[in-house]
Amino acid sequence: MSLSELPRDVQQLLAEQIRSIEQLEIVLLLRDSADRRWTAPEVYQKVRSSERSVSYTLDELARRGLLARIDQPQPLFQFAPRTPELRTAIDELARLYSERRVRIVEAIYSLPISAVDEFAKAFRLRKDPHA
Repeated sequence: MSLSELPRDVQQLLAEQIRSIEQLEIVLLLRDSADRRWTAPEVYQKVRSSERSVSYTLDELARRGLLARIDQPQPLFQFAPRTPELRTAIDELARLYSERRVRIVEAIYSLPISAVDEFAKAFRLRKDPHA
């Protein structure tokens, strides 16, 4: 499944908001328990990426308006898309991902990566050799 074969709202979501499988997995995890507030370590226990990467991704997804960040003694994150249209696109992406996981992964990896994103990723990895 190429990106162009996906519904337009899902195409836009992937092109503008979801740039990696880790981001997708985190959004879908929090979506599946939308009433729950998660800490970064709790998300890490489910996603099993790197702790630093999960923490960064949670903050990034909150900045993009897919999650809410609740500042307590320890930041908490909850599924909270900023618009109903964004929520609908995420719901559709979740459905497609459950039906055609490999195709959605292929679509994400077929997206062009901007030089800025690549630079930021390289910097983040160098900062923590265990990431």
